[in-house]
Amino acid sequence: MSEDDVRKLGSTCGLIGNVVAWYKVKNSIDGNVAVVESSPDICPGHNCSTFSCHCSALSVVERSMCDKTVDACSSNPCKHNQVCAELDDGKGLCKCDGYEGRHCEFDIDECVTGEHACSHICVNTLGSYKCRCPQGMALNLDNKTCVDASYCIQGDFAYLDGDTWKQDCQQCTCEKGFITCSTPLCQDVTCPQGQMVEHNPGDCCPSCAEEPLQCHLFTNGTLITFDQLVVPFVGRKVYTLFQDCVNGDFTGYLDASSNPRSVRFYIHCLSVTIYDNKTVLVNSHAVTLPHQETSIVKVVEVENHTVQAQTHHGVVLQLKTDGSFLVSAPKKLSMHMCGLCGNMNGDESDDLQTRNHIPAKTVDEYVNSWKEYKIRAGLPESCTLVPRRQKVRAEKVCRILQGRGFDMCYRQMRRPYDFVTSCKDAMCSCKGNELCFCDAFLGFRLECEKNNITSDYLPERLQKLMLLCESRCPPGMTFMTCGPLQNRICPRTDIPVYGILKTTSCLPGCFCPEDKVFRRGRCVDTSLCG
Repeated sequence: MSEDDVRKLGSTCGLIGNVVAWYKVKNSIDGNVAVVESSPDICPGHNCSTFSCHCSALSVVERSMCDKTVDACSSNPCKHNQVCAELDDGKGLCKCDGYEGRHCEFDIDECVTGEHACSHICVNTLGSYKCRCPQGMALNLDNKTCVDASYCIQGDFAYLDGDTWKQDCQQCTCEKGFITCSTPLCQDVTCPQGQMVEHNPGDCCPSCAEEPLQCHLFTNGTLITFDQLVVPFVGRKVYTLFQDCVNGDFTGYLDASSNPRSVRFYIHCLSVTIYDNKTVLVNSHAVTLPHQETSIVKVVEVENHTVQAQTHHGVVLQLKTDGSFLVSAPKKLSMHMCGLCGNMNGDESDDLQTRNHIPAKTVDEYVNSWKEYKIRAGLPESCTLVPRRQKVRAEKVCRILQGRGFDMCYRQMRRPYDFVTSCKDAMCSCKGNELCFCDAFLGFRLECEKNNITSDYLPERLQKLMLLCESRCPPGMTFMTCGPLQNRICPRTDIPVYGILKTTSCLPGCFCPEDKVFRRGRCVDTSLCG
């Protein structure tokens, strides 16, 4: 205390009570002041209160009730709203933030001392500082660094000030160096009869779509194609389940060779494998559910112990823990599909087509044609499980493709021996059909003709065998080395047609004449469509 404070205190209430902090009085830190506990002259005429002992005590008992020790921080000695902390010895200590001095009475200029984080311009304020940026720049969200206001950076992309773009269903804008994005509000969707709400990965809002077509495989080995053809399935290998045979955008496989059973599909360089124990691998790495890969595919666990994968094409694949599966595909993919699940053209009678789109004679031939084979010591895996007689016959027939006279074709092909392996696999897999090699032989000839090498240059024995293959076409159908990807069918209003017949791709197989359409397993006149 100053000298005036001591005199003022002495002339009024003395030094007893809470006029000053008790530790100051007790330790006489403000001068040579003696504490008189029995002074009768403390504030005569005033009453005692719980907050003040500025009173006149008439008795020792009353005086002892008025005396109390006062907290050193009760008078808040710290300036600029700084915090006072009481120490163990009863003293108070001001904790200064942006200030200095015993009572935080002096401001610190952080811009001078260098105690700031501004990247460009520092402006001192009372107790703190602010950062500013030069012209053409804007203060970043951290309020410390400056960014160029003429463009924005997001990932590997740069946008000029004022640019707008769409990203993950958000409308984004570059504003003075900063990116702001807003999500559109989706309206409730009510679909008419025959349609359902669809919300594929990559779609910002749900929409209405025709109810999809479905392919099922049940635990009893019953396969039902997209066109509702019922096929017995007892395969124990890896098979092409469904495939985009027009654009090649996706392929789905069923692996029935192992336990647990799995399905996997490839889409835009992405591999997703789902096991019936609910394990999911994305590009060979295990993931937890739910999981989404950008806007391409989303994998979730749904009810009834089922894992579901949905692609932005609208293809939905569900695998249950009992090994059964369901594949749903929108009708816009009609006549794009091939595989064990069929071609999805609305006609179940032509679903039993082999990989090369040739009608299969038996269900076994159909199933085995979609098998993915493995090579073991020069033979497909299927040839290691058959009698020696059947194996020798496969080697003998398929060796024709390795004979002399194929040099011209081999020089033009990337993988010519794939046809030999495919031939052996077919010969070892199918039973009761002597023409199992036809798919491989006809595919080989087509590949030669694509490179301007006609069948006239092929060995005579191969030509005879291929003529035998051509004779397998059903009545009314003709064999074409380079036919369309799909037989012409009766036009349907519920299934869109995408002009597949105009594509440059072609396949060998049995097809209806140009003036006929394929209906109910045979070629008929267009007038019978109805």
